[in-house]
Amino acid sequence: MNSILIEHIKGNLKRLPLLLLALSQILAAVFANTIIADDILKREISMTKINSNNTGDSPENSFWKWFVQNEDRMFNFEKDQYKIFTELDEELDKVQEDLTFELSRLDNSKIEFTISAGGVSEGFPFVKSLAEAAPKLQRWEII
Repeated sequence: MNSILIEHIKGNLKRLPLLLLALSQILAAVFANTIIADDILKREISMTKINSNNTGDSPENSFWKWFVQNEDRMFNFEKDQYKIFTELDEELDKVQEDLTFELSRLDNSKIEFTISAGGVSEGFPFVKSLAEAAPKLQRWEII
C-alpha cells in the first residue's frame, strides 16, 4: 500500500513544475490587468479633472483667471522670481501636477510662456487644453 502511495506522490510531483508555471502565468495576467485597470482609472480621473472642478469652472479657466489677475506681477517676474515661480507652479498644479513652465523674455514688451508636462505623457492632454484655453494677452506668447 505504501509503495502505491509513494508512486502516486512521485507522479504528481513530476507535474508540479507545470502547475507552478501555469499558476505564475495566471498571477502575471491578473497583475497586468490590475495595472491596466489602475491606469484606465487614473486617466478617467485626470479627464474629469480637465473638464470640471468644484467651482463649476474648468481648472484651465480658473488658472487663466488667476493669471490675468496677476499678469503685471507675472510680466515683471524678475523682481521676485522665487515667489512668482512658486505661485505659478502652485497654480499649474491645480490643473495637473505634472505641468511645468518656462518664461523667456523675448524683448521688453513680450514674454514667451511655455507650458510643458516635463516629458510625463499623462500630462500632455493638460498642456494642450491649458494652451487652448489661454486668453489673448498682448504681452505674452503662450506655447
